Amino acid sequence: MQRPSVSADGRRFVLPHRPDGAFCSVLDAWALVDGRWTGPRRVESEGCPDRAVLDGAGRRIVFASGRTGIAALYLADFDGGEARQLTNVGLETAPLTPGSPPPGFIAPPHLGPPTFDGDFLHWLSPDGPQRIRLP
Repeated sequence: MQRPSVSADGRRFVLPHRPDGAFCSVLDAWALVDGRWTGPRRVESEGCPDRAVLDGAGRRIVFASGRTGIAALYLADFDGGEARQLTNVGLETAPLTPGSPPPGFIAPPHLGPPTFDGDFLHWLSPDGPQRIRLP
């Protein structure tokens, strides 16, 4: 079961979930505006998005997705716009050999979502601790 990620002020949250009967998860966002909840707003529906985390200010969302065929982390603005690929950029067309990742592969988190630390993301992958600077 996926868990929501909530902003520090409790006014925004994101939740990866499987709609009734769906094979893959989607990522939706909700916001408290003028005392009423708005949403859900679809953030991502490609690549079975999961392991989503919202930064403390509620402005940025990071999630894992397999939209290119290679699991990667993506960064999206809470208020909308296209998500930007953070890891494995340029590997979309790399030939995949069963049982081995392509050169430059950075494994996404496997024990939950990443954590924000200022301009950096941290997570634990099967390859060990990972850290990248946010754009």
